[in-house]
Amino acid sequence: MSTKRSHVVQHPVPIGNQPVRVLETQMLKWFESKFPDFKCEIAKIVNAGGASRIIDYNCDEVPILGTAGRYRTPYITEDGKICIHETFLSYVWALSYSIMVIFDEEFHGPRTGQQPGHGKEIGEFLQFGYDVLEYGLYLRRSYKRWPNSLPNPDPNWYRGDDTYYPQRANGIYVAAVDFILCHELGHAACGHLKKDAEARSKGKFIPSYEIKEGEIEADAWALERVIRGVKHSPENKETVGFGAIAGLACLLFLRKDLTSRTHPDTDSRIRAVLERLGEEKIKNLWGIAATYYVAWSHASSAGLDFGVEFDTYGDFVDHIERQLSEIKFCEEKRRFTFD
Repeated sequence: MSTKRSHVVQHPVPIGNQPVRVLETQMLKWFESKFPDFKCEIAKIVNAGGASRIIDYNCDEVPILGTAGRYRTPYITEDGKICIHETFLSYVWALSYSIMVIFDEEFHGPRTGQQPGHGKEIGEFLQFGYDVLEYGLYLRRSYKRWPNSLPNPDPNWYRGDDTYYPQRANGIYVAAVDFILCHELGHAACGHLKKDAEARSKGKFIPSYEIKEGEIEADAWALERVIRGVKHSPENKETVGFGAIAGLACLLFLRKDLTSRTHPDTDSRIRAVLERLGEEKIKNLWGIAATYYVAWSHASSAGLDFGVEFDTYGDFVDHIERQLSEIKFCEEKRRFTFD
């Protein structure tokens, strides 16, 4: 598959205006080559008329929030073309970087005494983590170019002290976009596009529960493919897992509510990734998930209680999810009352 600049047929490579543009080639290579037969699988889906070979890469310098309150998140069109927006990709990279730094420098390092791989004192780059997080969240409703002072994926753009974390964040970002692209392609592979087109041609209404079932099915299709990639390259398991979590957890910060009529709950989707990967609760990926929840709670003023002792990161996630369940119950009750 290939990308094209939105509304422009010819483009230089890499395309784009933001630092994430330097990862375009790596992103597509990972997506197509995650395991030996995947490129053939893509070709079969395309040849069957389910998907386009073109990924529409929109480079407009605008915030993620678009008109009518709709976010510019990835989607697949009726004719099977996957559309992604560069500002959203910058947001994904920013959150991938910041959550990794905060986990290493504020949670895991102090808790275990484990020295981060950069060789400096624990906490050395923590402020960078929070600064990049602030910039990423800013992109939701406003737009400004990436500050030169902040770490970013382009080594020719950023020449600061932190090179360790940007390199790691690049791999996580590529894995996150891979999961997102697989999810969108999954809609085509599972026949959702044809089914939806047929319903609309007959003037039929598509119930929200069917849309939600389709999202769950696309998640499962995507997860199966990225896990096959892990089996082919087991050394990438943590990066792939972090990427899948990142691809889902970034949605937390874009929604007012944790529940949705048309999409499964994000925390349930994240747990499905962790359990499908077979991650023991002592593993760091559970801690990564917990760090996303902590950041979300602070950003949304949800007021979750984190003052609890826990034996494993999985136990910490369990504690957080119990509180999320209470919030979701109140959301559903409020929605039912207004309906």
